[in-house]
Amino acid sequence: MNDFYLIGALPWWLVALVGIGATALLVQQFINLRQRLALGQTVFLTFLRACVYAGLVFFLLGPALIDKRVTKLRRPLTLLIDTSQSMGFPASAKTAPGDKTAKSRLDLVRDKLEAGQAPLIQKLNRDARHSRPRRALRRHRF
Repeated sequence: MNDFYLIGALPWWLVALVGIGATALLVQQFINLRQRLALGQTVFLTFLRACVYAGLVFFLLGPALIDKRVTKLRRPLTLLIDTSQSMGFPASAKTAPGDKTAKSRLDLVRDKLEAGQAPLIQKLNRDARHSRPRRALRRHRF
């Protein structure tokens, strides 16, 4: 989607003053040309000069075309997993103190995230992709 803006560096009052001056100059030139040329030629030359002055005033306003594009940015998936020594303890207090086959709490978290046909980590990653669209703006100056 393109939007048109006038973002000139000159103040509006100065551009309006230039426009008023150009209009006064056009009237004066029309009167002078009317004395020397036919009406058709005078109107044609005044029209051409009016187009030039209008273009000057238009570009003094600093036209800009802003191109807005909506893009979906992927949000990062952040998981915070505690890997301290306490997570190495057995998951259940009912296991024997020297039992090496008992799973630690960290192993249970890893198994929970990676288990199943569609692992939880992939589901979370997929859900994190559905984010709010952000706008990217690009400005084109004439």
